[in-house]
Amino acid sequence: MSAPSSLAPVFTLRALHRRACQDAPLKALGTAVAMTGFFILYFAVQNHPLHPVVTVPETWLDHRIPFAPWSLFPYFSLWAYISLVPALLPDRRQLLGFAAGCVVLAAAGLAIFLLWPTTIPAPAIDWSRHPGFAFLNQADAAGNACPSLHVAFAVFTALWFARLLPTLGAPRLVQLANLAWAALIVHSTLATKQHVALDALCGALLGAWIASLNLIAVPPPPGTPSLRRPLFTAVVVIKLSALLLWTAGLPFLPSLALFLTGGALVLYQMFTPHAGELVRVRTRFAPSTPDAREVWLTLDD
Repeated sequence: MSAPSSLAPVFTLRALHRRACQDAPLKALGTAVAMTGFFILYFAVQNHPLHPVVTVPETWLDHRIPFAPWSLFPYFSLWAYISLVPALLPDRRQLLGFAAGCVVLAAAGLAIFLLWPTTIPAPAIDWSRHPGFAFLNQADAAGNACPSLHVAFAVFTALWFARLLPTLGAPRLVQLANLAWAALIVHSTLATKQHVALDALCGALLGAWIASLNLIAVPPPPGTPSLRRPLFTAVVVIKLSALLLWTAGLPFLPSLALFLTGGALVLYQMFTPHAGELVRVRTRFAPSTPDAREVWLTLDD
């Protein structure tokens, strides 16, 4: 179903409140059940690895980002960040599509943790001086490091917001704030020393890929113009992450293969009829006047 006219794209607190109140019980219950189920499976996989745990090495990127206690706040803000997307989605089709994307992303990450358990080197930090980190260090003691699902979900959420915010009439500053929030969460995974750079880069790749497929599979509501920015951003994230993985020590051929996967999204958009998430697709045009007799001249390669 399409969004009712009362949910017009006007970016005001009242309009956002009306959007959040639509199907509020379903959204609240679904979010709570999904997060609870995820953590149950996350800790089950963490405490019962099928294979020896592998330590993910540090790279030059890790030495450029020092430990920052303040980063604990953006680190935990991920859960509020994710919850805002379903709260503001306009209809159940979009809501179920977002939920399906989250399930696929979580399943992919947990499957990797199950088959390839990882941890990070113990940082040279006196944790007794930072009591706020006690629970975090105890909870993640066994690993589940690479890929960082914290980063993956931040990237996934940012790309969904990149589609959603323009339909709400959000000003450019708010759209930039979305990217800044996601970037802070990504930075916090390294600044809290819960992950190393290889974890974060692999998480960014995973989140961008799942978000791309999810946004293609769940088109925007009828009457909403297709936005090319989310998929373009996903391609940039994929290619940039692959380049950084190469500079961080991943062999050239795997890095090149990951880099080229971003091009696969571009090729799909170029050669699939009516795929307009990355390139503009025109299937009809309006004549200049009602009685005009006009044709299009096109060059097909």
